[in-house]
Amino acid sequence: MSVPPDEQLPNPSPADATDDASAPAGRRRKAPITTALCAIYILAVIAALLLMRLAGERWWLATLLLFSPRWIWLAPLIVVLPMVLALRRRMAVPVLLAGAVVLFAIMGFRLPWRKALPAPSAHETVRVFTCNLHNRQSDSLLLDQVEAHFQPDVILYQDYSHIREPRIVHTPGWHGEQFGSIYIASRFPFHRVDNLLPFDEAARMYASHGWPVGVAVCCAIDLPGGQAIHLINLHLASAHWQLVKVRDRDPTGPGSLQADSERRAYESMIVSAAARRLGGPMIVAGDFNTPDDSPLFRQAWGDFDDAFNMAGFGFGTTYAQHHTWLRIDHVLYDPSWQCRECWVGPPIGSGHRPVMAVLQR
Repeated sequence: MSVPPDEQLPNPSPADATDDASAPAGRRRKAPITTALCAIYILAVIAALLLMRLAGERWWLATLLLFSPRWIWLAPLIVVLPMVLALRRRMAVPVLLAGAVVLFAIMGFRLPWRKALPAPSAHETVRVFTCNLHNRQSDSLLLDQVEAHFQPDVILYQDYSHIREPRIVHTPGWHGEQFGSIYIASRFPFHRVDNLLPFDEAARMYASHGWPVGVAVCCAIDLPGGQAIHLINLHLASAHWQLVKVRDRDPTGPGSLQADSERRAYESMIVSAAARRLGGPMIVAGDFNTPDDSPLFRQAWGDFDDAFNMAGFGFGTTYAQHHTWLRIDHVLYDPSWQCRECWVGPPIGSGHRPVMAVLQR
């Protein structure tokens, strides 16, 4: 039986047939490319993490990666994730897991989950404030405002200039003293115990290249309850100029960067060994010039707790210059203390941001 003319379906045109056939074929061609990009991204993230955690400070290229901008490892998600959602949805979970590794393990995002734990009763509380002033670069007014808001008990400056004496020191009852480029101020009486990094032959050889060596001063602070605590204010050797050499493709850059790692390792081991000999209660704070995921940092300071790791929220960036955001300034303490609160302050003009921590015994 024939179909009436008005009920006959129109035949698809050649162009329509071509479009229907080409659409699935296009998706099939793009899908393997998407899978390959996902695999490359995941493997690159794993390789970067392993290089930084295992070879950082031991191999100049891994050290360069350690001090390079971490945010670049999230940037590929701008391209990869939309392609995955459109063409390879089953790859979404592995790609998002790789992004989480970047966010938490490489960029160092912290969640203060320990605040949910019951807080033990505290005998003493010390509010610690530390900042590298970069000599005269810091804005005195901004710094005074941050200090007044935080109301610290102890102030630790590195790369200090005598022109920038903290206003809080002129408050009755406060004590302040300069030790070279180190400055310590406290509401409690204190006296210097030792200079932990004397200018020895090893420091002289390092400084002969024009690179500043580290400094570390240990003080004893008398708390109101009669308990004396040890406090170390340090500023370890910086890799800044060595990284500039590598960036500028100076042939001496890799060797000088490795020399800096060796110098910082030497300084870290001397200061951490001295801290262990002195015993607790102990607080070590300042500019370590070392990220907390560095093998060097873990080896020297692994038995100390990091205030921001324990109670901070976010990335905790303390150094923000040249498109690099790193946490290289730390407040560490021995097991006799607990940290319930830690913040990184706003920019104060020096490139470094202050770190503030509330420690309880």
